[in-house]
Amino acid sequence: MDLALTDEQRQLVESFARLLERESNCERVRAAEPTGFDPKLWAGLMEAGVLHMAIDEEAGGWGASRVELALVAEQFGRALGSVPMVEAQVAVTVLRDCAAQGNEAAATALGSALQAEQLVTFAPRPSTRDRLGLVPGGAVADAVVALVDDQLVIAALGDNRTVVSNLGAMPLADVDVPAGSAVIAQAPAAARLFDRAIDCWLMLTSAALVGAAARALEITVDYANQRKAFG
Repeated sequence: MDLALTDEQRQLVESFARLLERESNCERVRAAEPTGFDPKLWAGLMEAGVLHMAIDEEAGGWGASRVELALVAEQFGRALGSVPMVEAQVAVTVLRDCAAQGNEAAATALGSALQAEQLVTFAPRPSTRDRLGLVPGGAVADAVVALVDDQLVIAALGDNRTVVSNLGAMPLADVDVPAGSAVIAQAPAAARLFDRAIDCWLMLTSAALVGAAARALEITVDYANQRKAFG
């Protein structure tokens, strides 16, 4: 089995690495710590097609593979990007699947997300009594895709969220799901789509953590190579 990257994949990695090196350097990451969100970085990633790549060509995207999404997530993790990129990518894949089944609310939300009219995040934990705990990106997103009881819904975010004390500069929030939130998938399809989304979220989050760990090791080695003590 040949696991070497193709020329196109190498170009993809290099492109996002350059973007993240420029737009998510140490100074920018520190400046974004109070909220965990860097609007300029998000605008740059959207311009680079970070959501379009997660959508197939029939839905107006690039049709990137899971491997290619993971490669970008690894670079994102290396830069400690201050945006909910992974959650937004997972959210649009769920919206795409629901829109493909004819759900108008999902199609509208997908179009709005791809046009950068709203930031949609994904809640990896099902709701408990219509409350979502520790939603990644919940403090800064405009809407969230979530599993509520046996339905997938897209819920607007506003005064119905409680921002959690900053944990590792992550924009987390607890969310009360508004009554009447648009249902985008019913049972049993909802559970199947949610399970698929969780698998994608875990994979991309793991790739980002690999990138963060690799960069931390590089910094440690550089420091150890130049450090002097006791003469």
